Amino acid sequence: MKPIFNILFCLVCAFQLAAQRDSVTIEISTDTAAFEKQQFIDRYDYLAGTKEPLKRVLKWDALGTLAISRIALAGEFKLSKAFSVQGRFSWDFGNPLLFCDNCIKESNLTLGLEGRYYLGMARRIRKGKSANNMTGAYAGLEILETFDLKNNIGSNISTTARLGFQTRLFRMGYLDWSYGLGYQPGGVFNRGGVYMSSRVGIGLMFGTPKPAQTASYCEVLNCFREERSMFKIDLLNLVRLAPRYVGLNPNIAWESKLGRSAFSLNVEASVASSNYKVQNLGYFKDDSIHLYSGVLRTLSIYSGVQPRWYFLQKRRIAKGKDGNNLSGLYVSSTIGYVQTVKATPSEIYNFYNRRSYFNITPSIGYQQRLFKNLYVNYDWQLGRFFYYPKEKKWEHNTQLLDFFLFQSLKIGLAF
Repeated sequence: MKPIFNILFCLVCAFQLAAQRDSVTIEISTDTAAFEKQQFIDRYDYLAGTKEPLKRVLKWDALGTLAISRIALAGEFKLSKAFSVQGRFSWDFGNPLLFCDNCIKESNLTLGLEGRYYLGMARRIRKGKSANNMTGAYAGLEILETFDLKNNIGSNISTTARLGFQTRLFRMGYLDWSYGLGYQPGGVFNRGGVYMSSRVGIGLMFGTPKPAQTASYCEVLNCFREERSMFKIDLLNLVRLAPRYVGLNPNIAWESKLGRSAFSLNVEASVASSNYKVQNLGYFKDDSIHLYSGVLRTLSIYSGVQPRWYFLQKRRIAKGKDGNNLSGLYVSSTIGYVQTVKATPSEIYNFYNRRSYFNITPSIGYQQRLFKNLYVNYDWQLGRFFYYPKEKKWEHNTQLLDFFLFQSLKIGLAF
């Protein structure tokens, strides 16, 4: 409507001028001053480096090192526009999924070789939508050999077909997320067979070029977005797959600002289901030690309330570096409740676990809204305090090792 109104207004002015007896001289001139150079960037291209060539890179999986006691390095090399090969090395010196105290002393060394085909990359390069790099969806075939360093009892070889997605995160970060279907022959670790697996790598890339376009992080991350509340669905932990483990953990959360302050309230709920194959798991029954080999199954529900304080937000707003939203560094303390609905075999879980408990978890974390409907939330939990209502007993985990194991990473949809 506005363009139409402008046209009508000009016509009315013209008729009024034509009706006047005095002549009117209209002078038209142009300003010869130089225009300021304008720069427009695509936020996704700048974040993922889609327009920058990258043919070889070294990757360090920081998430594996911090969260699951693993040192993992990989080198990837492009062979052509669509194909690449990746060599991988990892040393697992702990596994918090296991139920025994001495499992942290386990030590496994894994060597792997993976061929990748980046789906549609050759076509995107021809259309000028991408450079020859390692950002995009891919199909891969991976061969792994795992050595047991603790018991020195040999190695096992597995083959996995993978479907995944890899992207750069600014200049030196990366995300590699894939699911796979594999086969492992029987050996020193298990009986073998077909298995499903999930793999998430988040860390640093070394050897990436300097971006051709420059922009502030706020220009890419939309720091000045005004936001009072956010509904979140976690996709990263929805399905976890491993040769001996299958886990489902749908999680939803709603976070709301407390007025115009830097404080917010995060309320979340989840359901966790797991199937875990074990061999010779020891437990006490009738004053004697028994061994169990089979599948452990659990179904539990969780709910939690987490007050958050985005402690740098007011300062950043005052300096013109941020908006009043739900992104940034925060400190918090979560009050949660866990109820185990079903656990089999019951005699093992009666020995290793309590069916219900409350926990209090202080933490420091970082949350970031990405684009319109994505978010990332990393929560470093500074120990845990448990209360078991049936026993009326408090326990806590605040040892130095716990600061490395108690972490939470969520990546998903935000509305």
